[in-house]
Amino acid sequence: MAVLSGTVRGGGRTVRDARVTVLDLSGDIVGTARTDENGRYAVSGLPDGEYTVMVRGYSMVTDQVTVTGFADHHPRLGFDEYAQVR
Repeated sequence: MAVLSGTVRGGGRTVRDARVTVLDLSGDIVGTARTDENGRYAVSGLPDGEYTVMVRGYSMVTDQVTVTGFADHHPRLGFDEYAQVR
């Protein structure tokens, strides 16, 4: 099983208590997490594969990721004009 983890950022800062939702290719929710006081999150127990990651804090962003074993993913919430996900 794989682990997806990272740090959510927005406006140059980490975002506490953002909701991270991981969807499989069918659009089914396969994992969720909330960021800690440092903006970090981890979703474990994922089969290797491709996923859509939705992050909701003050605004929402989505991104496509491929997970094999262990993957780092660092979303940026759209506090600026355009949302960026890394």
